[in-house]
Amino acid sequence: MNKLLTTTALSLLLISLASVSFAHGGRLNAEGCHNQNSDKTYHCHRGPLAGQSFSDRAKARNQNVSAPPSYRRDEYISSWVDEDGDCQNLRHEMLIRHSLLEVTFINSNQCLVC
Repeated sequence: MNKLLTTTALSLLLISLASVSFAHGGRLNAEGCHNQNSDKTYHCHRGPLAGQSFSDRAKARNQNVSAPPSYRRDEYISSWVDEDGDCQNLRHEMLIRHSLLEVTFINSNQCLVC
């Protein structure tokens, strides 16, 4: 009786795992998407369309996906302050203080960290 119960439980487990694996289309393409077998949609896991589903790949490709805005440090921090006047601004002083490697400098007067 115990063997029958174990065999039945194992069979049910294998059947449930098989249905889960067949519901997902498997590998993702270069766009981070795949065909979703369970509902016949085109579903994206990565990239700009992540988390979205479409009726087919062509519909996904027709989405207007704008590029993320570019980051320009000079728009946020126009200059780093050198409060103590030692030629090393705050950024370079922080790099020196927190570096896990030996610090190297761009110039001989040791103002700019590489």
